[in-house]
Amino acid sequence: MTSTYALAIASSASELQAPLLREFLQRYVSYRVFFNVSMPFSGYSMEFHLPYYALRQSAIPYRDSRPLRRCGRFITTRNTGLPEYLYEAQISVIVTGFDEWFWTAYCCTDTYFGSEKNIHFYHDGGPSGYDAPGGGDRPNHDPIWNPREYFLNVLSRRFRQITKEWSIVVYTIEDRLQFHEASIFYDKIHPFDGAKREASLVDDAKFSRTKEFTWIVELLRLLHNALTKTIESWENFEEGEIQYFQVEDKDILRMDWSRYLEGIEKDMAELRLLRTSLHQKIEMFDNKRNGLVNASVMVESRDATDQGRNIGLLTRVTVAYLPLSLGTGIFSMVIMPKQANWEAYALLLIFLAFLTLAIAFRSHAMKATAMGSWQWLKRAVTERF
Repeated sequence: MTSTYALAIASSASELQAPLLREFLQRYVSYRVFFNVSMPFSGYSMEFHLPYYALRQSAIPYRDSRPLRRCGRFITTRNTGLPEYLYEAQISVIVTGFDEWFWTAYCCTDTYFGSEKNIHFYHDGGPSGYDAPGGGDRPNHDPIWNPREYFLNVLSRRFRQITKEWSIVVYTIEDRLQFHEASIFYDKIHPFDGAKREASLVDDAKFSRTKEFTWIVELLRLLHNALTKTIESWENFEEGEIQYFQVEDKDILRMDWSRYLEGIEKDMAELRLLRTSLHQKIEMFDNKRNGLVNASVMVESRDATDQGRNIGLLTRVTVAYLPLSLGTGIFSMVIMPKQANWEAYALLLIFLAFLTLAIAFRSHAMKATAMGSWQWLKRAVTERF
């Protein structure tokens, strides 16, 4: 769907269909999930929008030239081969008309990454071509005339398509993330390695593993949220508008329509399992990331403690040499009497040592001893000189 095609659709729509198509195209462009059956003043409309993610291998990524959808690099390993890219895509279908005999179907799909068959297959394949909104699963010479049955047929086939795409994405993620569980399981080929397990709990100086786990969690949350929106939107649709597809008086229609709805329920059950798997992976890698952060904090705390101990040792050495430096400085002053000798120098060093240790370690006993030594030193110096 390009802007030119959108303009062609809008210009050829009737006055009654124009508001419905405007909202339909807006939902398709905005990449949002939506299920709805409405009965306006004249006519009816049935529509669905199924956004999903698809995984493809290619040497270079396919870019959406419009651009409406994004693509990104997928999780890679050494044995991946060609690069893998994750693509945004959406399938949108609306069936609108006045009664069960006069109606029109519009279908918009994203094909920029090779998700659909080419146009020649739909127009020229087989004796009469194939139905494009249904993905080419039904030949045009065997149409479905009832609009509600046609809507259910297309919806069930498109649900099957996106379920396959979601399964490929989630199962590939599980396969890519298995190497993070290597430290848990071991056998004869891969014996238990305690050092390797211990190393897996600590990050490097650049926090490479923390950054990797953060990116993985962001990817898992993106996919989980998208799946949750699809599942919850369908559950809301089941509680309300699904009543328009319940028939009581025609057994053949009821059997066919029930088959379509049962197929959708099977696909929804698979999508719920995929969502549960993503939720478990989110919890696991969230815990791994938090564990790495806590381990890094503990390592930094231990390093800070060791540095504090080293600084304390350096301080003690400095304190030990302080009395010697101070005593030498005093006896080197020019105002000292010439009669000062080594005995006075030794007595001064003893006093300064006691005083320094008393101040450094806040010892009252050593302070008292230092003051007593100072009084004794004064008397000794007075008697000497």
